[in-house]
Amino acid sequence: MRRRSGRSHKLQQSLDEASSAESVTANLPPSQKVVPRESDDRFRTAFERAPIGMAIIAMDGHVLEANGAALTMLGYSEAEWRTKFLKDVIHPDDVTASKTQLELLIAGKVHSYEGERNLLHKQGHTICGLVNITSVYEEG
Repeated sequence: MRRRSGRSHKLQQSLDEASSAESVTANLPPSQKVVPRESDDRFRTAFERAPIGMAIIAMDGHVLEANGAALTMLGYSEAEWRTKFLKDVIHPDDVTASKTQLELLIAGKVHSYEGERNLLHKQGHTICGLVNITSVYEEG
């Protein structure tokens, strides 16, 4: 039986699927339209200040970035986090289910998924979390 933390955390590994600035703002009055740079800044601020853990993960599972809540929850520094792969922070019992979901995501069969996963803290204990993963593809 695996050990679960008494606390439940959310680790949301998702980004809002970005559309072009034109399609997002097409119906807004000119005074409310946001240029891409402002939109990027707003996303960055929301990401960094979110009270839930959020991370940006490459399609190969390499961890690219995480916000402070995720780093604190899992006990890593930003530099340590960037050396990790998703499989490094998911409990071994949950790796197969996560891998299956990621394969569906990469194949384009689903655009997102959510599931309870046991995550591994840097110090070795397990944290039960709700993980949401959403695919975001860069244009071009």
